[in-house]
Amino acid sequence: MKVIVGISGASLGLFGIKTANALFDAKCDVCVIFSQNAKISLACESLTNSTNFNPSSLKTATKAELLALGDEVIAQNLYSKINIESEIWASPASGSSGFEAMIIAPCSINCLGKIACGLSDSLLTRAASVMIKEQRKLVLGVREMPLNIISLEQMSALAKLGVIMAPPVLASYSGDEMQNFIIGKWLDILGVKNDLYKRWE
Repeated sequence: MKVIVGISGASLGLFGIKTANALFDAKCDVCVIFSQNAKISLACESLTNSTNFNPSSLKTATKAELLALGDEVIAQNLYSKINIESEIWASPASGSSGFEAMIIAPCSINCLGKIACGLSDSLLTRAASVMIKEQRKLVLGVREMPLNIISLEQMSALAKLGVIMAPPVLASYSGDEMQNFIIGKWLDILGVKNDLYKRWE
């Protein structure tokens, strides 16, 4: 299965990286798209205790520097599948590339708004637009709370087009179990078999 994982500038960026790793482990053909703000969010979440940390420097970070952030590093075999949002010419921008599904995790409110308005000004939003026009599976792990009426109406409009809203809602598990539960549920929605969490029997 060919799957796109988009990582936008909301918090919990490491969830997106772990989701990409889980899809790779499940033998999916994975492409990862990072937004510019995702780089800064990931750095802020993983490097804020460093005295040498300067978030603005991440705007020009290389892919290698981006992938080195935090404790969760994308699988080595995924390195060649990484794109940043300015690479609008990359394969996810075309419906002919054959990607069957896409998840944006986390999905910022800014990213949600652009997708809902039909803006395709980056590889991330263009890939989402392709999923909608080709009527393929698009899952948005919207990361915001509380939600205002504008965002709720945008989510409602997208849901009517078949887009699946799957925010990372917490469950009664320990830290690692909770992360695996959310990522496992996302993979379930994408139609990817996994054993990341204990299922009800």
